[in-house]
Amino acid sequence: MDDNPVYFIANFTIVDHEKYNIYGVKTRETLGPLMKNGEVKLIVFASGDTLGTLEGTPNNKIVILEFKNRQIAENWYRSSEYQSLIHMRKEATTDGWVALTDRFVAPTSN
Repeated sequence: MDDNPVYFIANFTIVDHEKYNIYGVKTRETLGPLMKNGEVKLIVFASGDTLGTLEGTPNNKIVILEFKNRQIAENWYRSSEYQSLIHMRKEATTDGWVALTDRFVAPTSN
């Protein structure tokens, strides 16, 4: 199994804070065992004024999770527990996107 970390990145605008808060609590429950085992860690959980925007207009919530490897990330995302929650996030947010990337690669000069 590949042990290179992968990053789950989500960015969206919350339009129903009550529903999003319920989604957030339930999502943390699905991540709890993985966090205890060191298989995932929360890197960024920022919203609203804490984003410190320097340019442009970002959506008002950014979440970045670092998973130990791609298989763990995909298993969590595809799990019936998390899949049953996605509709809540979609109903509570707009302008959203979610990505999974292998790593951040710095630009190099030639």
